[in-house]
Order: sequence, then C-alpha cells, then structure tokens
Amino acid sequence: MLQVNLKFRRGDFQLQGELQAQNGISGIYGRSGSGKTTLLHLVCGLLKPDSGIIKLDDTVLYDSENNINIPGHRRSVGVVFQEARLLPHYSVRGNLNYGYRRQKTEKRQFEFHEVTELLQLENLLERSVRDLSGGEKQRVALGRALLSSPRLLLLDEPLASLDSMHKAQILPFLRRIREVSPLPMLYVSHDLAELLQLTDDLVIMEKGNIVARGKYMQVMHDSGVIDAVGDQNLTNVLAATCVKTDEALGLVRLKLDCPAEQACEILAPPRDIKEGGKVYVSLRPEDIALSKEKLTGTSIRNQLPGTVTGLTEYHKRALLRINIGVDVFVRVSMQTVREMQLQVGRPVICLIKAAAVRYLNS
Repeated sequence: MLQVNLKFRRGDFQLQGELQAQNGISGIYGRSGSGKTTLLHLVCGLLKPDSGIIKLDDTVLYDSENNINIPGHRRSVGVVFQEARLLPHYSVRGNLNYGYRRQKTEKRQFEFHEVTELLQLENLLERSVRDLSGGEKQRVALGRALLSSPRLLLLDEPLASLDSMHKAQILPFLRRIREVSPLPMLYVSHDLAELLQLTDDLVIMEKGNIVARGKYMQVMHDSGVIDAVGDQNLTNVLAATCVKTDEALGLVRLKLDCPAEQACEILAPPRDIKEGGKVYVSLRPEDIALSKEKLTGTSIRNQLPGTVTGLTEYHKRALLRINIGVDVFVRVSMQTVREMQLQVGRPVICLIKAAAVRYLNS
C-alpha cells in the first residue's frame, strides 16, 4: 500500500494532500494545472517535497522529520509517461531487457515471457522501436516498466497522445494487468471516461489539493467536488455485453454488467460486435430523461425502471444518482425535482434514446 502525506511549493503553486492507494488502479483526475503530474513526480523521486512522508508498504521513501529521501532509482517505482521514451538505438527486446536484466533474479515479479505474452509483444521483439506505431510503443514502455519489477506503477496520461484506435489497443492490456497482478497503480488522466473504463476508485485534485477520494458514484455528493471535476465532464461509463443485433430495429441489444437477478438491457446504435462481445459505453447525465411511469406512443426505446439513491443540489440544478441495476448520474433542474417530487427512494423511469448511447475505446 502507498501512503502519502506531503506539502510542496514551487513559485505560486502549492500542492498538499494525503492519500492511500491499495492494490489495483487508483485514478487521479483533475483539470490541467491541478497538480496530478506533480504528485507523481513527488512519489517517484523526480521532485522533492518540502515536508511530509511517502511510504510504500513498510519502506519509507521520504520522511522530512527523519531526513529520509530515497533516490528515485532505488524506490522500485515504475513510470510510464505520455511519450513512450524508449531507447531508440535498441530493439523492442533490448528495451524490455533494459529493466529486466538490472533486477536480481530472486526479486523479479514478472518473467520476460509472461509480459511479452500479456502485452502481445512476441512478434515485435526484433523490430526497431523507430518502426512501431504509437500504440505499440506504449505497450513496449508498459512492458519495460513491468519487467523492472516495480512495487508501484505510475502512469502519467499514457494514452493522451494516442488516437482512438490506439487507445482501444492499450486499454484491454491495462485491465489485464489489473486482473493478474496485485501491483498498486496510480493512473493520471484528464479524461474521466478513460479512467472509468479502468477503475471507479478516484482521487480528485484541484489547484494542488486533493478534494475527494473514493468511489466515483459516492464522491459526487458535494457541489464543490462537482465543480472540481467540471459539470460538463460528468459522465456515466457502463460495461456491457452484446446480446444480439435487433434486425427489426437496426439496433444492438446490450446487457449491462449488473447483478444476475436484474435484466439490465439497453438498445444502442448499430455496431459490428459479436454476440458475447464486451464493450464500454457512455451516457451523458443530461441525455437521460425521467418519467413517473413508462410511456406509450414514443420513439424512445430505452425505458428503464430505477430508484433515486442520491440527490445533490448545485447551481440551481440537481445531480441524481439512480440505480437501474447499476448506478447512473442524471442531471435535471431543481424545478423538475420539485414538480416530480424527486427524493431518495423515489421510483422513476429513465428514458434514454438509443442514439445517446456512445461506444468508448474498449
């Protein structure tokens, strides 16, 4: 487990905060200039805090009171940056071996063949890194970081420079690493939908402060946190499985990942997906309308029963959390709240046009 409690100032910018990161992925989200990258640089040793403590399991990496500051190269922390930063004069194999051979055999957490198989790099090993696509370079950078056998992995906007196609190549590998390894990971991104495809465990930052820490659906109960995230950035990201293509409607029928006893199906735009194929979709909170009962004589195909489980008022609007088998956010006016007498426990029908369901890079 990573434990951080520190203060850092550079010019007019000040960062201070406390966080703990367990095994798996913790997403760090904030707008540009909020301090996300600075936090990672402090953890890995590229920057030195002014005061505080950084502890990884039982190892103290930094402690201002006891004058401890372990150099970055001895912290057993792997870092993947936005740019792959590969060694251009080495092949893919050479880049992967760079970290692997520097680690003592008894301390290796990953074997070479395990990582190359996990990231599907076997057919690239003898190629020059100059000849790789952006997605391939990031897979090599990720493999090199893993083969250094880190106790903590930091990912600083690793997909920011990639197009949608290459993002779609990398995200499944990141989920696979999360599933097969107990390695704690801090993943920085300014793209909330990208983060939510990997984890719902978030650290929200604003102007150098950690303003919220916890599950996405739980931390948005405060108007200040909503402002820090940005009202326009709020979204719903849902994992789903393709049931079939409804030929009559020309739409795809998706089963949302929800408890087995609930049939959470939703119709989405046509897409070339095999039955049983896994996808991630997004829904904007403002694209979900509410009704007290199911409607007839309407073109809206998705009418999902749900229950209000949370209500946060902000700027004369309300952000509702509604459980339709999975939790989703719905944005309405306070006038709608009053007219429909919306409150926690109230049953509602969520009305969603199929065209509002957007496929993500997955």
